[in-house]
Amino acid sequence: MKPGPAQIQAALKRLDPGIRLVHIFGPDEALVRERARIFGKQVVEDLSDPFLVVDFDGKAVADDDAKLADEAASLPMLGGRKLIRITGLADGGLKAVESLLDSGTAENLVVAISGDLPKTSKLRKLTEAHPRALAIACYAEEGARLTTFLAQEAQARGLELDRDAIELLARAVGAERDIARNELDKLALYTGGGRVTFEHLEAVGADFGQSSYDKLINAVLGGNPVEAARQIDRMAEEGEAGIALLRAVSRRLWQLMQVRTLMADGQSVETAIGALRPPVFWKEKDTLAAQARRWSQERVRAALNRLLVAERDIKSSGSAGDVIAHQSLMALAAAGSGRR
Repeated sequence: MKPGPAQIQAALKRLDPGIRLVHIFGPDEALVRERARIFGKQVVEDLSDPFLVVDFDGKAVADDDAKLADEAASLPMLGGRKLIRITGLADGGLKAVESLLDSGTAENLVVAISGDLPKTSKLRKLTEAHPRALAIACYAEEGARLTTFLAQEAQARGLELDRDAIELLARAVGAERDIARNELDKLALYTGGGRVTFEHLEAVGADFGQSSYDKLINAVLGGNPVEAARQIDRMAEEGEAGIALLRAVSRRLWQLMQVRTLMADGQSVETAIGALRPPVFWKEKDTLAAQARRWSQERVRAALNRLLVAERDIKSSGSAGDVIAHQSLMALAAAGSGRR
């Protein structure tokens, strides 16, 4: 069956005993693993117990249609129920899953994880429709869902995060729940609980408010070729691929395109920046505003086109990729040194 959000939360606390297969899939691998662990511990407290936990990969299940159902029906030596875990389950294991769900003797719980299955997947269709299966899709936390998750996790640790702090934390950790929890654990240890300020965030994460690309982006779009060259050299020494640098600058250019479009409709630069989603962290708003005033809509469009061409050239050039990227970024930095 395909549960709704409330049903998922209820199942994470107590799974319906009639469910034989929990099928977890989707692009958020961290969330997939986390939920698989939670469901597994409802059956076996120690997930490393070799007598109660059996692991299969998707290929082993696909190669033997009866293997899964047989294992699900086998009795543990010391009583109780076993946990059967499958990694990489795909459409090739469809018949094995059908045998499991149709079996009249399968008593052990099967928790299977897959990658990002399309809606056309036969396996996904089966587990979403079958009453003895629970099919849970896991997508990255973003927007309101991400901030709600962070606020709940902070509250559970006795932390109080204001809007700016949550915004900064969301930017720093993205959709990675494990990283988010680790950062919140550090904050709880550092502060002892209570209100979290920007200074606390800076203390536990050295460059928390700034991505590793921001200095490069601001040098290029701020029209500072000397600093741009310094940042390009720094990132090259750190092993950053040239194409990654192009994409980082392109993302900022797309932000500027949105801002300039709103400005063309009569909005102020401040109002236009405030309308961006995800929101811009407050420490960066002045920098972004200065870039929006420096780069006209036409120049932003030309810069995006230049970076697109550079990326295409990199993909067809082989070893010259970093050189092409660096030259393109330096050209933009030089172009940015002139006003509108």
